[in-house]
Amino acid sequence: MREALRGVTLDLGPGVSGASRARTGESSISGLKVVGESISPAFHLQLEESTGCRERDVKLLQEIVTQCMDRGIALTLARYLEKEEKYLPPPSIRIVVTVEQTEEELEKAATTISKVAQTVLL
Repeated sequence: MREALRGVTLDLGPGVSGASRARTGESSISGLKVVGESISPAFHLQLEESTGCRERDVKLLQEIVTQCMDRGIALTLARYLEKEEKYLPPPSIRIVVTVEQTEEELEKAATTISKVAQTVLL
């Protein structure tokens, strides 16, 4: 999925499956960047450029989550203990890829996220 979000394609060749399919490349989703460790099945989508207001950033990302949910793609905003965090990370959408997801499911999710993000952010 990470590769799908970065290149909006899942044509990775034979032998590439599930959570390991997305480890390289840059985001081709206008306005979003992919952040996370390559060994983790979880990663985050952050705004490429903040609006300058954390609340507005959260609202934009929440709108992407809501519209994706309306289209059958389950996403969630990452949650942080804002008052307790010494270094509060930027708002993000948290995505987890499992080996049980099919290529078709991952492709649908990546395409949906890309289309929704373009609508919300442009």
